[in-house]
Amino acid sequence: MTYVTHLELAENPGALELSEVASDEHAQPVAAGLLDALLRGQDVGAWPADDVAAAQRAVARIDAAVADADAVIDGYLAKRGYALPLQPVHRLVTAWCRAIARYHLHK
Repeated sequence: MTYVTHLELAENPGALELSEVASDEHAQPVAAGLLDALLRGQDVGAWPADDVAAAQRAVARIDAAVADADAVIDGYLAKRGYALPLQPVHRLVTAWCRAIARYHLHK
């Protein structure tokens, strides 16, 4: 269960920031437009295959940061006695997940 979706991440913080922090280390950042298309589930057939592969690796890093954020949130919620998975997901929990994932990506 994830507390923030790709679409929500595409909206905030946006593909430009995510491309800068999730791209391969010591390489040019993934094109923000390509990363935005992947996050929104759009067709990326017009992009070169190498660029798409790099963007998919960036999405995998984003997903790993979101999974780590989900685990942190679940740990706090479980300790406080909440039943997991949390349903429905409150907007505040989504904001926490987004902030924690961004923190993990920026370090």
